[in-house]
Amino acid sequence: MTPHFPVVNSNELEKVLKRLGFEVDHIKGSHVVYRRVADNKRVVVPRHAGDAIKRKTLSTILKSINMDPEEFKGHL
Repeated sequence: MTPHFPVVNSNELEKVLKRLGFEVDHIKGSHVVYRRVADNKRVVVPRHAGDAIKRKTLSTILKSINMDPEEFKGHL
């Protein structure tokens, strides 16, 4: 069964990333690059005026930080 991804915008995702120890590394255009110093992981978050983040993009971000959708929902 495919996991159900929550519908989130960039602001909600950024709040979760900050709670997980990520900090803004730099901004390039409409994308914000976050980095966690503890393990040097980097995540790129698209910022498009209030639009929800696409499921595939959210899936890729969650995989890169080793988090499943259910765990992510717990952090919202």
